[in-house]
Amino acid sequence: MSNENAPFVDWLKHEAHVLQALEKTNLPVPRFIALDEQPAAASLLMTALPGEPLSQYLCRGVAKAMRLNLLAQFGRTLAAIHQTTPPAQLHVDQPWLDRILAEARNNLQQGYAEPGAPPIDDLVAAPLPSPIPEVLIHGDYTIDNVLVDDHHITGIIDWGRGDIGDRRYDLALATRPQGPEAVFLEEADFSAFYTGYGGERITQNEYKWFYGLYDYF
Repeated sequence: MSNENAPFVDWLKHEAHVLQALEKTNLPVPRFIALDEQPAAASLLMTALPGEPLSQYLCRGVAKAMRLNLLAQFGRTLAAIHQTTPPAQLHVDQPWLDRILAEARNNLQQGYAEPGAPPIDDLVAAPLPSPIPEVLIHGDYTIDNVLVDDHHITGIIDWGRGDIGDRRYDLALATRPQGPEAVFLEEADFSAFYTGYGGERITQNEYKWFYGLYDYF
C-alpha cells in the first residue's frame, strides 16, 4: 500500500482504535484482534460477523412489508449507536464539526475528496447547522455497512469514521435515496426508518448540508 492510500491507512488505524473502544458496549460490532501497522500501510484483523450487507440483501428483491421492517430495524440499530455512552477513549476536546471541516479541507487539497467536490468554503459559507449535543456516531452509516441474516440485523461494520459527533451526519447518510436497492425512494421508507429510530426527522436543509459534507470523504 503506497502513500497515495494514506487517508485509507489512517481510517484503518482509527477503526482499530474505535473497535477497541467499543469492546465493552453491547453494540454488535466486530471484535478487534490485531493491527499490523507500518508507515504507509496497515492491515486490521477482527472477528467475522454473520450475515450479508443490507444493500446486497435488498438488491435481490424483498416484499415491501419486509423492506419496511428491515428499514425500521436499520433505524433502531442507529438509535442504539447514538444512545450508547461514548467510550472515554474516543473523547476529543475540539468539537466534531471543527475537526470534520478541517479534515474535509485537507482531503480536498490532497485530492482525496470526491471528483467535483466544491471548494470547502462553499460549504462553510452556507448556514452551519445549529450545534446539538454530540453522541457516539458511526460516521458511515449506510445500508452497505449493516449486516442482515434471516431477516434480522446482525452487525455493524466499517467503523473507520466512528467518532463522537453530530447524529445528523449519520441520519443523512442512512436515509440517502438508493436506486439499485430501491430504498428511500418513497415516504413509507422514511416513516419506517424514523419509527425505528424513535427520534425527530432531520430537516431537508440539514440533510443537504450533512450529505454534502460526505463528498469530501
